Amino acid sequence: MAHGCCQLGITFFTKEWLRHFDGPFHLRFFNGGWLEETHLGAPEVCRRIDQLVCKSDVRLSARVFTRDFDSSSAKITASLNDMLNSGESDRETAVICDVDIDKQSVVIESIGSGSLLANIWGKATTTYPCQTGHSYDKVVSRAYFKALQTNRPVYDQVMAAMVKPTGAIHWIGYQRVIFPRKHVHNEKPRVMVNCELAAVDIQLF
Repeated sequence: MAHGCCQLGITFFTKEWLRHFDGPFHLRFFNGGWLEETHLGAPEVCRRIDQLVCKSDVRLSARVFTRDFDSSSAKITASLNDMLNSGESDRETAVICDVDIDKQSVVIESIGSGSLLANIWGKATTTYPCQTGHSYDKVVSRAYFKALQTNRPVYDQVMAAMVKPTGAIHWIGYQRVIFPRKHVHNEKPRVMVNCELAAVDIQLF
């Protein structure tokens, strides 16, 4: 009980202290993984601190969430929107995956040197995002099958707790566009996935 009172006292002091400064403010907190947020003003960040204190005992059972873009969603980035309008993926920033629809399996074929994956984890196919069988793989790959089955690009948002090269777990939000590439001359079906770190309309806590 005393420990809880001490934490609340520190929180109250922090909020009062923040009111004397101009933004922006950067919050960094841990809940199943490190999460970082930016808030422009003191009233906004103080409200967010109150929300986090009220939800401090919430533990998420899932570690990855996806959401389609709709009228209430975060705005799609300019570069991803350009790809959608042109109907062409940027190979330099794309991750190309071989997809076996019957077996519901995905294997990474190549990683673009300018891709989000390469920028964080490098181009080795043994890193966490490239591994198969865990919850991240199972959830994010569902859209690959959808893109191939409908033969239309899929664009959505992802928020996932992922193991970074340092070994620390971070919540990472990103937008992506998935282009289907139907098999030709007995080649395997493929998808080309372009991702960007960007605001997502998925609030966890």
